[in-house]
Amino acid sequence: MGSEAEEDDGVPFEEKMKLLTTELATQFEESALLEKRIRENLEGIGFTVLIGIRQMNGFQENK
Repeated sequence: MGSEAEEDDGVPFEEKMKLLTTELATQFEESALLEKRIRENLEGIGFTVLIGIRQMNGFQENK
């Protein structure tokens, strides 16, 4: 088994990575804004979203 050969789109790797990482940065910014709005809306109706389950009531994972 193998993977299909990818077509060469003619865009140099460095240029493609610059475009993709710029797009990813934009998506991260949008994600952060949406998360903030969701948290604010939930708090507005009396709910709080915890940042991490391990922070809840001093919970510590058994190792």
